[in-house]
Amino acid sequence: MPLSHVFNMQLHYPVIVHLSFCRIQRSSEENFWSTNSEVFHMEADLWLPGYIIFTDQHSIKTTNGAHEKVIAGDPTLSSYLEHVGKSSRFSWIHGFTQISKNYMIVADRDNYCLRRIVRRTLQTFPFSGKCKRAGYSDSSGRDGLFGRVFAVMLDAINKRQMFVTDHDNQALRTVDTRHGDVSTFARASSLINIRFMTQDVNSGDVYVTTSYRRICQINYRRKTVRQIATAGWSMPSELLVVGQNTLLVAFESSHTVGLLDDITSNMPFFTGNICPKCFDTPHALLDTNGSLFVGQNKAIKRFACELKLFSGYPLTHMPLIVCFLSALLR
Repeated sequence: MPLSHVFNMQLHYPVIVHLSFCRIQRSSEENFWSTNSEVFHMEADLWLPGYIIFTDQHSIKTTNGAHEKVIAGDPTLSSYLEHVGKSSRFSWIHGFTQISKNYMIVADRDNYCLRRIVRRTLQTFPFSGKCKRAGYSDSSGRDGLFGRVFAVMLDAINKRQMFVTDHDNQALRTVDTRHGDVSTFARASSLINIRFMTQDVNSGDVYVTTSYRRICQINYRRKTVRQIATAGWSMPSELLVVGQNTLLVAFESSHTVGLLDDITSNMPFFTGNICPKCFDTPHALLDTNGSLFVGQNKAIKRFACELKLFSGYPLTHMPLIVCFLSALLR
């Protein structure tokens, strides 16, 4: 069962249920796949069911845990070239999104643009922004300008647009999925060095992390920005909405993955590391098919999630949701 389903279950108890404990057992740790570099983003592959697409430095690859296929680029070669498969060139890929089974959009970070990959042929094309030219401009198609683009995500509310985190312009940008037209959704000083993001599919609100160790909420309707937390001890990377008021966050510099609870209040709180000493510079988080995948330095780890509910726990006397991640049989 996906984590998002687990934490949104309707519980028929006349009390408030708090998500206050989520731990992975160290013995359940499984190395799903080894990579050349740090993994910054992953998605379940729509073209190849059972595979996971992931970033690997200057390339995009996909794996089922036993075999690997290169979609585009070479992890060791940084440049710019539109070509097919391994012969195409990118300069640092931190994000991508699949807009359909056959098309994916890649955020080519240090080439300052979005590029499209056709899965059937593995041909790459420029899509939005002027590749190799940094700037800031809302405009049509390839006339728009970005700074370094870190993450790209299909809008769950309006499927005709994507969100893009524009790191150098402290902005969350939107891009039309058909023509690549660029607009600014929100821009604020609190979004300086914006990096990764996730979206609440119910409210539409977007949650982002920054290099200044901030976690911010961008209201979908009002387009306002609210800083909800400062991770003073660590750099936050990717994050997932796992409940109405809870985020799962990867903290790369402290090598942890933890929960940020009560995010709609003025005083959200971290509820600890879900697996002490399990991770090495974690960046990417993926919840799919009953498993939690964590992309880190040179590896993707996988855990299976099982829900257990306890009532009257002796330390708190409150029902607890306990997420035990046990070994997944291959």
